[in-house]
Amino acid sequence: MRGKRKVDTAGVLPSGESFLNLAELKEILVRRGPFFVRTLVTHLLTRALGRHIEAENRFDIDNIMKTVEDGASWFRDLVVAVVTSDLFDRP
Repeated sequence: MRGKRKVDTAGVLPSGESFLNLAELKEILVRRGPFFVRTLVTHLLTRALGRHIEAENRFDIDNIMKTVEDGASWFRDLVVAVVTSDLFDRP
C-alpha cells in the first residue's frame, strides 16, 4: 500500500512555534537562519569529533559559520569547513 497513506507533517518546535506542513517548517527555519546553522554546526562537530562541544569552541563555530554565510552550495561548504577546522587538530 505504498503511497496511499498520508504523512502528518505538522508539529511544534521546542520554542512553541507550530507548523502544519514542510513549507511552514522551512519558513520558520529560514527566519531563524543563524540559530539553525549554529545548531547544525554544533551537531556536526559533536558527531565528527566524538565529544561534546565546549564553550571555548564558540570561536571555532563562529569561524565555520562565516565560511558558509552566502553561497549556493552552503551545506557542502559547511561540511568542508567542519572537517578542515582547527578542532580536528586538537584532542
